Amino acid sequence: RELDGAMSEYQLCKEGNFFPREMTQIACQERAYIAMLQNNFDLALTEIQTILEIGTKFQSTYLLLSGLLTGYRADARDALKLFETGAKQSMSRPHPLERFSMRRCAYYTTQGVTYVGMHVALLEVLYLANAFLNCPPDILASNLESVQGSVASATDPLSRCLGLLTQGSILKYMGCPHEAEESFRAVSCQSIHTFL
Repeated sequence: RELDGAMSEYQLCKEGNFFPREMTQIACQERAYIAMLQNNFDLALTEIQTILEIGTKFQSTYLLLSGLLTGYRADARDALKLFETGAKQSMSRPHPLERFSMRRCAYYTTQGVTYVGMHVALLEVLYLANAFLNCPPDILASNLESVQGSVASATDPLSRCLGLLTQGSILKYMGCPHEAEESFRAVSCQSIHTFL
């Protein structure tokens, strides 16, 4: 209900051109993040496409999210094009989130789009973009099981570390500080074993 109300308010502002470009982008971003956390991937994809049309300095990040959502809908060829475009973005001094997104785009370009943890990959980007902040705990709780399953089945160290970070962040915002700390400590242990 809250999402519908926010969307209708946003639509009125958009139609009346009350928002400058940046405000429209922020509104779309918030709607997209909430939609993704509620597993409303069609709405999220629509919002992200609007952001890409407007233009953003985080182009690779939104191409990565768009590719993951497109891959989730089984449009593998279209998703691969988005990953390739995201991987080829070049900036002189990219933001850390953009650098991460470019690398993940390159990873998915080589791995293909049949990646089992598409949902978890979305949550990883949302975690890095601070999208869990002020998110209702019940919405986060519904995503926790996916992340825990991904951590248990992860084969490469990077995916496992990202999964543990995401899991710890969700637990933190759910009000479970001790469980969150265990996840964050597990990241340290994993990193030590990986690089020794």
